[in-house]
Amino acid sequence: MPIPKTLVVPLDGSRFAEQILPVASTIAEQLDADLVLVTATWDEQDDRDAAATYLRRVETETSARILDTIVADGPAPIAAITAAARGGPDRTVCMTTHGRGRFRWAMIGSVAEGVVSQSVVPVVLAGPRCRTESLQAAARVVICVDGTDASLSVVPHACEWARALHRDIEVVFVGHPLDVDGAAHPDMVLGAVAEQVDCEGVAAHPLLLRSTHPAGALVDLAEEASAALLAMTTHTRGGLARVALGSVTMGVLNSAPCPVLVVRPRES
Repeated sequence: MPIPKTLVVPLDGSRFAEQILPVASTIAEQLDADLVLVTATWDEQDDRDAAATYLRRVETETSARILDTIVADGPAPIAAITAAARGGPDRTVCMTTHGRGRFRWAMIGSVAEGVVSQSVVPVVLAGPRCRTESLQAAARVVICVDGTDASLSVVPHACEWARALHRDIEVVFVGHPLDVDGAAHPDMVLGAVAEQVDCEGVAAHPLLLRSTHPAGALVDLAEEASAALLAMTTHTRGGLARVALGSVTMGVLNSAPCPVLVVRPRES
């Protein structure tokens, strides 16, 4: 799957949702990509005019190249976002997971989950603690794997992003401290994934962590390693805590200092 040349950025009129703009603009600059800004209304003309004015204002305040602004009719955010993402080649969605604004959208976990569940390409999500500085001073792209076939779905996508961002890859497996029966398993998984990454032409650095709180361990690593991007699938061995995004993924999104590239597993 090619690296996107257009990032679709959903906005709902709130400052929370607009926190994605500097993140998306920095990613777009590093990828030489454009932005498409999208919002929606309840089909009322006054509301539509206000939404169009709002997007024009955001466009003038955004440093990245804006390819298009879209005001979709109707209050269904997931349909509007996915339609905008399908509206041109090499597009992906880049959105925040929080926000509740005047244009009737709530950029909370449920909307992000819906977009991820309907997207055929990875989605870039930024939680409430995501900082633009993480992209500008970043060292590596971090791939999170757990040994399942589902988690390995992220590897080729993360390699594409790492090449485009000119970053090495840190391959991370978080194991439970008491998981002695499978003590050799993480090393085998890390070795196999690192070999796959090397074959993709990206330098790989395997790392085994032990923690009872995988999400916290990954967030701490992202802070310490100045990660440009955390790449992971929508669910892990821990099971689903929500409809589409697994408990570990949601925990990472809530605290990660960098964007999270979320990939649906192949079987999805």
